[in-house]
Amino acid sequence: MGKKLTPGQKQFFKKIDTILWEQWDPIGVNDMVEARDEYESYVPTIFSSALKGLEKDISEKLIHIEKISMGLNGNPENCSKIASLILREKAELSL
Repeated sequence: MGKKLTPGQKQFFKKIDTILWEQWDPIGVNDMVEARDEYESYVPTIFSSALKGLEKDISEKLIHIEKISMGLNGNPENCSKIASLILREKAELSL
């Protein structure tokens, strides 16, 4: 059984989900309400990397998801931007 998240970590987890949905959205579905859960399965992996504070690791995980899980070419520049945004959110929450 895993460790329970603190309230701040829960907030950060939700914020990552929102960022992946609203800003990352590599398959372009965030305008379809019925697809809102499309990226939820990736949140735990990104959250884990973000807690470690490794921007390169977050970016590489996003690229891997785009290429391997989604069959896309991958967008390293955007993934790096998203990783940076996630870590800014973490800093704002003082985690």
